[in-house]
Amino acid sequence: MRVKWGKASVAICVAVSMAACQTLQDHEKERVVSAEELKMALADKPVELHGDYRILLAQGERNAVLNHARIGVKAFEMGNIELARKELAAAADRIETIYADNTAAKQALGKFVKENIKDFKGEPYERAMVFYYLGLAYLAEGDFENARASFKAGEFQDTLSSEEEYQADFALLNYLSGWASKCNGDDELAEDAFSVAHEHRSSLAVPEDDMSTLVIYESGQAPAKFAAGKYDEQLKVRRGYQTGIEEITYDPDGLNLSLNMAANVYWQATTRGGREVDAVLAGKAKFKDGMDATGTVLAQVGAGAALYGAGAGNRDAALVGLGILVVGLIAKAAAEAAQPDADIRYIDVLPDTVVLATSTFGAAPASFSGRGAEVVQAFPGETCGLVWARDVSIMKTLPVRAPNSAAPAT
Repeated sequence: MRVKWGKASVAICVAVSMAACQTLQDHEKERVVSAEELKMALADKPVELHGDYRILLAQGERNAVLNHARIGVKAFEMGNIELARKELAAAADRIETIYADNTAAKQALGKFVKENIKDFKGEPYERAMVFYYLGLAYLAEGDFENARASFKAGEFQDTLSSEEEYQADFALLNYLSGWASKCNGDDELAEDAFSVAHEHRSSLAVPEDDMSTLVIYESGQAPAKFAAGKYDEQLKVRRGYQTGIEEITYDPDGLNLSLNMAANVYWQATTRGGREVDAVLAGKAKFKDGMDATGTVLAQVGAGAALYGAGAGNRDAALVGLGILVVGLIAKAAAEAAQPDADIRYIDVLPDTVVLATSTFGAAPASFSGRGAEVVQAFPGETCGLVWARDVSIMKTLPVRAPNSAAPAT
């Protein structure tokens, strides 16, 4: 007797289709921006940043923090402080939204959805650095109250590292909070903040009362994220390029002011500790392994039973075997659909290290020795001035699109 496969065959096809077909989530897709919308958006923006704004509009909220932060830091390098502040504030506002209320973030915890469909907010060190740059923008504008608030917000982001040993250890932010307080005339707050900074990094001493200019020099390239593990479920960080220069000096009128180490961004990135989502991704990987192994066994057993029943003319045995085969194929389809991939988007405009010093000289775009600076911005102020420098221009060296920010392949 020939066994009729009928509906069961359809079930097999459905199962196979589940394994073979994966489509992009709507949240991941980059939208097509109309010429009219683009024209309006770019009307008052610097030509140098038009490409960045095109990406911002196309990628939408999924990468809004990432793209606003990148534009903000680039605008800061250009000396366009008003634009830098607005863009960095846009990133900071999104960082401070409640994570649990984000639908895409909730979806990312499921076994069949990639982590990188969620709105990017970055790791604690990245979020802290967004507030660092926002605080610098306020310092450049002479708004010391908001500068201090920004640096304190950055300190808070650092406390979200899950390794208690490394929580609230971002000495750079402690020091800058103290500097903003000093410039604002809040001596007691300044003393407390400087004390904490010195505790975490002994090279950061309390500045003398007559110091009125802050000098900051950034060097190297941001830590880069990559995925590891059988299913790319492990988030890893590698160090970006580093200068290897031990001493940087600032030389206005032959001052030769030595700058002190204030932050190693790579160290901050690697001491973030385990994240809640790391456990979720590990669970997804185990689920994928388990379902795949179970599916393989069931498919083999079911196929054998179905063939035996069909050959023996035993319809019931053939159907039972076919049912087991279908269950096995569905299990393998579920394993195939499970997506434990780690999110490896990252803010690439950050430096590797930050050094600083204070001076009695007014803020001036003087030279730096030890490595030199391709970019120097000086912001004189009535109370306090700021000199900011970077060894290499990010405007010249980095691509318009952030690494790994494109919609993931299916």
